[in-house]
Parts: sequence; C-alpha cells; structure tokens
Amino acid sequence: MSKAIGKISKVSVLDIFADNIDKFVFWKDKNLIYWGCNDNLAKFAGLASKDEIIGKSDYDLPWNKEEADFFRMIDRRVMESGQPELNFEERQTNFHGETRWHQTSKVPLRNNKGDIIGILGWFSDITEVKRMEIQINENNKALFEYSSRLKKLNNELELANIDLEKFTYAASHDLKSPLSTIVNYLELIEKKYIKDIDAEAIALFSFVKSSGKRMSKLVDDILTYARTGGK
Repeated sequence: MSKAIGKISKVSVLDIFADNIDKFVFWKDKNLIYWGCNDNLAKFAGLASKDEIIGKSDYDLPWNKEEADFFRMIDRRVMESGQPELNFEERQTNFHGETRWHQTSKVPLRNNKGDIIGILGWFSDITEVKRMEIQINENNKALFEYSSRLKKLNNELELANIDLEKFTYAASHDLKSPLSTIVNYLELIEKKYIKDIDAEAIALFSFVKSSGKRMSKLVDDILTYARTGGK
C-alpha cells in the first residue's frame, strides 16, 4: 500500500485540484482501493478527515452494496477501456442514510509513462434537479392519463349524443304519423257533420285541430333538430 501511495504522491496536483473545486473528488488504485479524496467527499462519507478514506474500498463506506457494485463496475470499465465516462447519473447513499443523485465523471489515472494506475472521479449533487425532473415526469404522466380519460369520456358522450339523436328522430317520426291522422280525421268529421253540430261543438273542434297542428309543428321541429344534430 505504501508503494502505491508513493506513486500517487508524485501527482500531488490532485490534492490541489480536488480541494479547490466545489465538486466531490476521489481517486483509487487499480484494485479500487481509495488513495484519497477531497474534503467534500470526506464529509459526504461521514469521515473526520479526508485522510481516513485512504486504504478503504467502497464496501467500507456508507453507500450500500448495490451502489458499491455499480461504482466498481464503472471503475473497471474505465480502466480496461482507457476511456473516460463523463456526466452519467447515479445514486449514492451518504452517512445520514439519505440517497442523493449525482452527475458523475470518471477518467483513467496514469503515471508519467502513460500506464493506467487507477481512476480519478468527481461528481456534482443534482438531487434537487432530479427530484424536479421526477415530479415533472409524474405530473406529465398524470396529465396524459387525465387526457386519455377525458378523451374516452368525450367519445362516450359523442356516442350517447348519436344514440339520443337516433332515438329523438325515431320517436318524433312515430309521433308524426298518428298526429297527422288525428288532425285529418277531425277535419273530415267537421266537414261531414258541420250542419248537425252547434257553435260550441265547432269551437271545440277548432281548438282540438289547432292543438294538433301545434303539436305537429313541434314534432317537425324536433325532427329537423335530430336531422341536423342540433346544429
């Protein structure tokens, strides 16, 4: 371990870099053992000082096993490929037991000869942004479901209106025929027996005919409304 730490001490610029940015910074050796970190990460992990992280693995720190397995998988992939992985999202549990969202970058750490001797990583806390994003997605999902239900209700209402129009047309059409028959028979009776009935009876005939014609006009209006769909 002391030999490995000796190697990294030659790259002391890491400490200067790590302690002067507002991110959480760490570096590990090829066996994924921590060589160091900045104060931000030490506080996140609940360590008294950043030196306490030296010699620990992810399994010795507050994050759970699933998180630690994921971190180490990415570490190995970066070292094996020699290519950085930048600005990906991951979750990490701090020493308070609170899960935070991070935007993380990792690059292979090389010595003066260009050999990969470990990994350098840093992340920013994007928890509040992620929570807003999750809330927006949930709201959009709820809005989509509401719109779908509203569309379904509108379709059902349209079908109900069509059924109502059909019923109105059929009912009005069925009423039209007997009303016309009643009015016509009243007129025939009046003509045939006009000489045999008194003035009062004639007035009653006239009243009934007038009511029948008004009813017939109402039925005609309903039929027109049904044909045009209420437009």
